[in-house]
Amino acid sequence: MKIIVCTLILGVVCSVYFENTTSGLKPTISGLLESEYKPHYVKTETNNYKELWNGEYRYTFTGYAEDGKKQEIVRVIDKKLRPNAYLRIYAEGSLGKYWEEVREEEISKKALSNLK
Repeated sequence: MKIIVCTLILGVVCSVYFENTTSGLKPTISGLLESEYKPHYVKTETNNYKELWNGEYRYTFTGYAEDGKKQEIVRVIDKKLRPNAYLRIYAEGSLGKYWEEVREEEISKKALSNLK
């Protein structure tokens, strides 16, 4: 009985730690299931992040692919992002991997119309 209780407690502690130091379970599983990075465009906001205990920030974006397809993307970043900036995030499912700030002119018309 003690082993089961200890295992459950350890599982809860690990889940809380994982959720508070990474992008979370759902985006991580989504990223494992996808096999390629796809570029999505997002616009930063002032309220779409959560500050983690380790000083990093977990951002949740609504992104759009080149063809305008909508995708929720989660990415942990080590700094606060500038509000109202456009980013290109390469994502596997909803797990954001690489990102870069881009100019409005670099975004496809379908994606940009959804971001405005």
